[in-house]
Amino acid sequence: GKPSPRVEVFSFCDSVVARHILDYSPEMIAFLPCRVAVLEDAHKTIWILTIDWDITWLDTSQNPNKIPDQMREASVRIHDTLVDMIDAAANGDL
Repeated sequence: GKPSPRVEVFSFCDSVVARHILDYSPEMIAFLPCRVAVLEDAHKTIWILTIDWDITWLDTSQNPNKIPDQMREASVRIHDTLVDMIDAAANGDL
């Protein structure tokens, strides 16, 4: 019964890449960059948010395996696509 700012959450997962990542590192489930949130704050300012998914920490984790090149390339592609989407939304291009 209380007024609330508008919040919308969108999901843009690549399920094949997500499966490979979770096979490699199950704890990544909390960090998959699938969600983009659009919210309006108390001042009516619109915010577009997602996790800035930098996967390079996997290379220094205690897991002795290094992220495979194909997984790295897919992860970078997903990150870059989400950044492009958010930039387009912020600029009114969507």
